[in-house]
Amino acid sequence: YNLCGKPASGASSLSSSFGPELFRLLQDAESYAFSSILSWRPEGLSFEVHHRILFVEWILKQSSNQSSFPSFLTSLRNHGFVRVYGETDRGYIHPYLNRDNPSLAQRICTIASMSSDEKQEYKQWKRSQEDYRPKSELLALES
Repeated sequence: YNLCGKPASGASSLSSSFGPELFRLLQDAESYAFSSILSWRPEGLSFEVHHRILFVEWILKQSSNQSSFPSFLTSLRNHGFVRVYGETDRGYIHPYLNRDNPSLAQRICTIASMSSDEKQEYKQWKRSQEDYRPKSELLALES
């Protein structure tokens, strides 16, 4: 998928840095032993927040201008992340978040800054993630 393959004109610095900053947080979680709070999922294509309160207090407030978990979730949604369901409901996936390819994270941008073609590609990718979502959320996609 070629989502946000080029820098969006007028994109804010927060939008352009969101992907790399999130990638750095995930790498730091492994390196500095706070993976009990935030970690990559085993396949390296998604991540999980294990403890929301500790994530906000110890990680989010220290590394960004966000101070609440709901604002972090809003940023994830605005940047095209999709919730991953499985053993827990705390996972998130994006086509450009990949533990083995850090440079892809630079291509994460807001959905609003995507061209109409990129939005179509994003919608196709999002539908391909249906196996990860409960039926109630799939019904919402159809509207």
